[in-house]
Amino acid sequence: MLYCAAMEGKTKVQRRLARKLRRSGLGGLVAAFLDAGGPILTLGAQAAYLLNPFMSGPSGTWNEFGKIMEDPDAISELIVMLRKKEEPQ
Repeated sequence: MLYCAAMEGKTKVQRRLARKLRRSGLGGLVAAFLDAGGPILTLGAQAAYLLNPFMSGPSGTWNEFGKIMEDPDAISELIVMLRKKEEPQ
């Protein structure tokens, strides 16, 4: 697989998202939803793109989330990250 800056950015977003969801106690629930999501995830990606101009947060965050939702490999990686135990710092 070709590794590039875009993939590094996606992984960074995945890690940040997984960390936030695990800390809020939603990691397992979101992982189960993503695991069972299938074709609905594409609709979720489109919703993320649609919400981007209206939601607060760093510019492009919802677009990055949409890209993750469209990529089956990225979803699989996110599920693994969500199910991983939080490591002490």
